[in-house]
Amino acid sequence: MLRQQARFDETRLQVVSTLLNLANQVIKAGLVSVLDYKQALMFHLMHTRRQ
Repeated sequence: MLRQQARFDETRLQVVSTLLNLANQVIKAGLVSVLDYKQALMFHLMHTRRQ
């Protein structure tokens, strides 16, 4: 759906896709591990730091 929008942003699509995949992994496992938290936090920090 993001690709169909006029203001398509490949980086934003990758961010959303990765976060959804991580969330899906946690849902399938039925629990969240410290590694899951670490991955989500590191990913968030990499893509939200101000320039």
